[in-house]
Amino acid sequence: MTGAENSLNNLEQPLRDVLAHFYDPSYEPSKVLLSTLGLHAEQSLNALWTLIVQTIESLEPTPDIPTNSHAWRLYNILVCRYAKTMTQEETAEHLGISPRHLRREQQLAVRVLARKLLEQKPVAANFNEDKTTSTPPLTSWSSQVRQELASLQKNSPGAISNVRDVILKVLERSQALAAKQEVKLGLENVQSTLTITLHPSVLQQLLVEVVEDFLQHQPASELTFQAGQKEQNVVITMCGVMRKDTTLSVSDFAREILNAEGGSVKTFVENHQGFFELTLPSARQITVLVVDDNQDLVHFYKRYTANTKYHIHHVSEGHGLLETVLQLSPNVILLDVMLPDTDGWELLTVLQNHPVTRSIPVIVCSVMKGNDFASSLGATKFLAKPVGRQQFLEALGQVLQGAS
Repeated sequence: MTGAENSLNNLEQPLRDVLAHFYDPSYEPSKVLLSTLGLHAEQSLNALWTLIVQTIESLEPTPDIPTNSHAWRLYNILVCRYAKTMTQEETAEHLGISPRHLRREQQLAVRVLARKLLEQKPVAANFNEDKTTSTPPLTSWSSQVRQELASLQKNSPGAISNVRDVILKVLERSQALAAKQEVKLGLENVQSTLTITLHPSVLQQLLVEVVEDFLQHQPASELTFQAGQKEQNVVITMCGVMRKDTTLSVSDFAREILNAEGGSVKTFVENHQGFFELTLPSARQITVLVVDDNQDLVHFYKRYTANTKYHIHHVSEGHGLLETVLQLSPNVILLDVMLPDTDGWELLTVLQNHPVTRSIPVIVCSVMKGNDFASSLGATKFLAKPVGRQQFLEALGQVLQGAS
């Protein structure tokens, strides 16, 4: 074993221990770890955390590397787990992989991080926490935010957040930090039916950052969440007592996400009460009428669309379909052409000839080949059975985007 490999092995386990206690103010890193990284014992724990976050940022692949590459996967795992402090479950959901797969990849990602820390040891030896920042250059960082949003939208198209559920998770996650600041967290007037067009992991991270910012400025008091519907939007408000002469700030992360999703944020202080207001588009339910006699497939379609904006309405026969469509006004129709009582192609022709229903996008879904034939009769898209979740959700998004 070479000296470099021996140093890497000696660093890897202490590094894993640090990462397991990341941002724990009571944690005491080993002197061996500090020495290995070239840090002085008198430097604060924050210096170690900042060095690790900066090293993670330095691992960001160059723009010419495909975003689906292994290098990007390992980098995103480190960012989610330790820069954004997301749980393993949240990170796995965010990256579209199983928790078991994440654990394997995380082992490798930490080893890559350990190697990078050793490579830049001379930099660490001259590290000055007062002159550094854990924030990467804005242009690079903004690009990464957009890439992560695109990845989420690709892996979880149509995902929505139940506002109350996410707030409850944030409150639970923030209890320990709030207790240290002697701040009571509360929830008022948040209906269980409020939903927004934002992935739950993203909304949770947004709210966690706001809570942390509040806790930096508040004395012992209370921080309360409220949320309500306002026209086509949902407004989430956080209110708490502020110290005198205190101004509230909004992180670049929050602004970037909100801008990308058509939302907004504002802060203000009135009578020592500080307010954060996040405004995001309300999730509009999309009705998908499935015309198929295969109950098993319909069961899968309903599973595919769970926790999304899509709602499945099912009929197993073609008889009376036109009347059903006129009454239901679905946003999309998923049509099988082999029905027990009617020819699906005939139904498609009927829908296309009616002045009200011809504007509704129709996805023909069949085990038979018929892409060109379906298009010639007016179908918006053709899907060959069996259909996977990703393919199903992407098809819905594509035809809706074309229809709008």
